[in-house]
Amino acid sequence: MRRASAVCVIGATLVALIAHEAWASSDPVVARLGWGRSNSVAWSPHGDLIAVGTRYSVALLNPKTDDRTELPAAFSGTSSVAFSPNGQLLAGGSFEEVRLWDVASRQQVVTFSRHGSSECLAFSPDGALIATGSTDHTMKLWDVASGQEIATLTERARWYNFVSFGPNGSLIASGNHRTIMLWDVATKSLSQPERVSGR
Repeated sequence: MRRASAVCVIGATLVALIAHEAWASSDPVVARLGWGRSNSVAWSPHGDLIAVGTRYSVALLNPKTDDRTELPAAFSGTSSVAFSPNGQLLAGGSFEEVRLWDVASRQQVVTFSRHGSSECLAFSPDGALIATGSTDHTMKLWDVASGQEIATLTERARWYNFVSFGPNGSLIASGNHRTIMLWDVATKSLSQPERVSGR
């Protein structure tokens, strides 16, 4: 039995993205979709699409039909994908840069400047900002409409594995397997002097 490279749950539906081809088994999985190595995956807010970042591409999947659309100007080594809150945009980060695609037209609309290897990214709740965390020890805030960098947030983390906006967009949580940091979006600084550290 091959091991799933990613498992996603939406409501009562479970979808496994398999590292290689689909295989037969008696376990209660609704669908197995995928090809190549899946590095990142995200559901659209409406649940009608799954974005998959692989070693060679960024693609959109229809979970009902298994139809696949590779996005133009995709890059290799996609490490993170995320839909905007309204589902109209898809962001993808890689070893090279961060790009935005219009979901309806499947066309690239914005390319952000190089930001090391963007290991993680997240839209703000209002969809106006994107935060990206990189292996270059920084996190950056970007304006979605223009693609311009708003701020570089620097702390003594060796890298960033995850980033997430709070529900009202005023705080960002970021970190790695050892440290979690909370940032104030308005002041572009740590919201508290202490960091939450693991062992």
